[in-house]
Amino acid sequence: MRRMDKRTLWLRWVAANALGEMLGLGMTFGVVLLVFSRLGDQQGVGIVLVSFLFAVASGAIEATLVGLGQWWAMHPWFPMITRRTWWLATLAGALVAYILGYLPYTHIFDGSFVNCVNPDNKLPKFRKFVMYL
Repeated sequence: MRRMDKRTLWLRWVAANALGEMLGLGMTFGVVLLVFSRLGDQQGVGIVLVSFLFAVASGAIEATLVGLGQWWAMHPWFPMITRRTWWLATLAGALVAYILGYLPYTHIFDGSFVNCVNPDNKLPKFRKFVMYL
C-alpha cells in the first residue's frame, strides 16, 4: 500500500466511524428516550428488564451504522471481507459491550441492590457480582 493509499484509508476510516457513531448513537439515544418516556415513573423488576432489553437492542442501530460505514471505508483495501461478515462482527461486539455496560446499572436499579447486604461483611450484592467477574 502506497503512502497516499494509507492516508486515504485512514481518512475514510475516521470519517466513517465519526459519522456512524454520531448518527448511530443519536438514533440509539432517540429510541431509548422514546421508550423510557413511555414507561414514565413505573417501577419494578419487569420495567427494569424491559428498559435493559430496549437499551441493549437499540445498540444494534449504532452497530449497524458503524459497521456498514467501516466496511465501506476499508472495502477497497480488503475486498475479501464481506459486508455481512463485517456487520455481524461489529454487531456482536457492540451487543456484548452494551450488555456488559448496562448490566451493573440494571442490577443497581432493580431495587435489590439498595436492600441487600451480605451479613458476614456487609458487602453489597453488586460488589460481590463485580468481584465474581
